[in-house]
Amino acid sequence: MVFVKGRTSLFDKPSLDGQHIDEPLYGMKCTVLEKEGDFLKVKTEYGYEGYVTVDSVADVDYEPDFIVVAPSADLLPQSKLYYSPVDTLPR
Repeated sequence: MVFVKGRTSLFDKPSLDGQHIDEPLYGMKCTVLEKEGDFLKVKTEYGYEGYVTVDSVADVDYEPDFIVVAPSADLLPQSKLYYSPVDTLPR
């Protein structure tokens, strides 16, 4: 599984009212440990455990081919500048 949002909050409990404990970045890998309602308990590739919303991750297998080195970058659906960004990725 990988994180598929530019900014994802990792919470200490399965609730948006939970304490924010980390912010995994787009494309980072994770392991799903369990599902609780609209939340998944995950373990990040660097060892943090916490809860994210179900729509924050997707089951895809890939190796990254780009790294964002600017302060941010727009993620476009196609390589044409006239499309609206799908998401904005932080460095």
